[in-house]
Amino acid sequence: MFYQSQGDPAPSYTIGVTNLSGGAVIETGKNDVLSFNVDKMEKNITLPAGAYTAETLLAQLNQQLDA
Repeated sequence: MFYQSQGDPAPSYTIGVTNLSGGAVIETGKNDVLSFNVDKMEKNITLPAGAYTAETLLAQLNQQLDA
């Protein structure tokens, strides 16, 4: 999937692939950290544990990114 973004595009990669269209159960210390690089600096988002629908997971990710 491609989304409109700001700035110049940069190469990216994914480690593992998961279909999140059915939601996800996030468990502390197991699958709660999303890591990525922005301007050559590693950033991490830690999601609260819980059962998420696709919509609530997206909302939580957007909330963490806005912070």
